[in-house]
Amino acid sequence: MTKKEKYVPKPLRKKDGTLPQKHSEVVQILSELEINKTYRLSDIIATINMCLNLKSKTYQWLREASKDFVANQSYDPNLESTVLLDDLYVDMTYQRRVRLNHLMKKLKKRKGFLKAVAGFVDVAVRCRSNKSFVWDGLRRCLMVGILGGDRIGTSMYAHPAAMGDIDCRKTEAVFFEVRNAEGEGMTAEEIFKAQVASKDKVALELLDLMQECNLTVESLNPNGVSLGGFVQFQKAFKNDFYTKDSLITASEMLQEVYPNTSLSGYLLTGLSYLLEHNSTLNGQGYDEVDEDDSILAKMKDFVATGAVYKFQTLLTTKRLNGKAQECIAWNIATHVLNDGGDLTELLLTGDDTVEMENYTENAVEFESAGA
Repeated sequence: MTKKEKYVPKPLRKKDGTLPQKHSEVVQILSELEINKTYRLSDIIATINMCLNLKSKTYQWLREASKDFVANQSYDPNLESTVLLDDLYVDMTYQRRVRLNHLMKKLKKRKGFLKAVAGFVDVAVRCRSNKSFVWDGLRRCLMVGILGGDRIGTSMYAHPAAMGDIDCRKTEAVFFEVRNAEGEGMTAEEIFKAQVASKDKVALELLDLMQECNLTVESLNPNGVSLGGFVQFQKAFKNDFYTKDSLITASEMLQEVYPNTSLSGYLLTGLSYLLEHNSTLNGQGYDEVDEDDSILAKMKDFVATGAVYKFQTLLTTKRLNGKAQECIAWNIATHVLNDGGDLTELLLTGDDTVEMENYTENAVEFESAGA
């Protein structure tokens, strides 16, 4: 039997095919690891090492932490539960993005790696390819690699022999969601990503709507426009008041008004709220067919007024607690459309209207913007 050749890690490359040289370039590569794609862990670690100059004073703490790891924290190669990092893979379809700065802060704060705290990482073996995938513990693996370690302790699970990679991925995504959603404070976007990977019916329906809106979070719709405030969009999707058409139309309008930038989930749902109410005015509201008097035309004119108007926050920052969409819609109606009629009266009533009208900071902000 021939001895297995040691794998030589291959750093990931930038989109232009060149190797990263700067810290910012490595951060960019790690933040854009693709879904529906698997990566060898040691390749990711090699990428990180491209920007770590251990000879510099900046990384003196890392040199000391690496020495401590070798002396006190490294894993025993003779234990059956210990696996080489070279032999581990990660499927980014359900994993959280790798945030290098967050990893380094953790290592620096703890002055290295604590094996007793880290325990075992969870690994699933996909029997058809015989590859081992870390479904929980990716960051611990990366920390070990950054400190110069070549192996880590694992808890192994073997998928059924007849199970294909797609079903293996789905099972691992369920494991990941159950383990992390309750224990480590995942963001709503990260939970949604895991639910999509596990083929959750509601999550897939929401993904379909996002694709129709040409939006994306966590690279789930790679060619879409990045959506901030995902939770607001998710709430609107679950709320019977909002229609699919109004959300899609609002997204299309905002992408035309604010091109080449991410979209605010607050502004999108606020505009959708306004569109829903405008549709109840029985033809007396704003007509999107009229190119000169449409909401889209007036929003374009508003943004073109001056540099400060190009910021979406101008319409989203000032709002009442618990009534974000109502107040954002009111901001659009009063400051963009200059509407003083039926539409504005539908959006807010009573004390809410008085409070927004007397919202001194809001008034000052819009007045100074027009100065």
